[in-house]
Amino acid sequence: TCLIDLTPGPGHVALQLRLNAKINWIDWGNGNEATNDSVFKALTKHESGLEVMGAPIVPPLNLPPLDRVATLLMALQGKFAHVVIDLPAQWTPLTITALTAMDVVWLVLAPEVGSLQSTVGALRAMKAAKIPDERVELIANQNMPRAGLALPAIEKALGHGFKGRLPYDDS
Repeated sequence: TCLIDLTPGPGHVALQLRLNAKINWIDWGNGNEATNDSVFKALTKHESGLEVMGAPIVPPLNLPPLDRVATLLMALQGKFAHVVIDLPAQWTPLTITALTAMDVVWLVLAPEVGSLQSTVGALRAMKAAKIPDERVELIANQNMPRAGLALPAIEKALGHGFKGRLPYDDS
């Protein structure tokens, strides 16, 4: 499995995993080599075996061209059974490029009003971008001791069932 933090910066995946990534996806994308080998050399291995490509700490002045991002994603998909992308919160051409390259889109939401509103917006944006509904899977993240909203009510409101659930853990 590979995890890429596709935020323009500052990204937190490497930080949360306590990794010191030497190259981030922006560095790779703005570099001169667009080879599979250069992609794989840009990854940082976590002690768990997870391969990671982090985001920059400082947002760049120039994002890499979208075709370079597509090349990066195709190289990772060719090597790994699973490629997990932490997408930026903003809906941009970068987001659409990543979403259209993926086989499955996991949309993680908490059972509370703000998260539900964001999810409705994301689902509408994916529909406008022609991301097929069958590629979108909802994951409930129970990030509070008690749900603010009932999961069956969320499923009904969104017209999507939950594919998975992350239970609350206070540890």
